[in-house]
Amino acid sequence: MADLLPDGAHFVKAFGTLGADALGSAANRPSGRAVLFYATDDDAAAETVERLIRVAGFDPVKAGGIEAAGRLELMRGDLHQNGGLGGRLLNADEARASL
Repeated sequence: MADLLPDGAHFVKAFGTLGADALGSAANRPSGRAVLFYATDDDAAAETVERLIRVAGFDPVKAGGIEAAGRLELMRGDLHQNGGLGGRLLNADEARASL
């Protein structure tokens, strides 16, 4: 996908590791912030997406470069809430330990 973008475009895989219900109910949860994973090879894009994730009420955790994007997908992703995480929401310490 990244190869299809025009020169100078910034590419990040983000906001896809939680189900819609969790995105709506887990933001700024009182028991501690849940994590949203993202993947990118672009440092400028990483800074921007991390700000967006924090504003949305979650903690950002980089899963790796674009080669790690598959880990964030529902059907095969070990870092997707309804995939490999079996419905669990992770905090930042748990998320970093899973990488």
